[in-house]
Amino acid sequence: MRDDHHRRLVPGNNGVFKRSVVVGGRVVGTWTRTGAGGRRKLQVDAFEPITEATTRQLEARFSAFPFVTP
Repeated sequence: MRDDHHRRLVPGNNGVFKRSVVVGGRVVGTWTRTGAGGRRKLQVDAFEPITEATTRQLEARFSAFPFVTP
């Protein structure tokens, strides 16, 4: 992993990782959610460009994610 990608994944270099986006066995970015309730949206901070097909797959998996906190 490139140093700049590592810093974005583990900002404090202290073992606390952000939520990672893994495609093909490689970490390609981090993700967060925005919104609340039924209006939650996926926000991806990609380390490099990802394809539209991959974006659709990520959004489908995100929509199936069982959020348990408001």
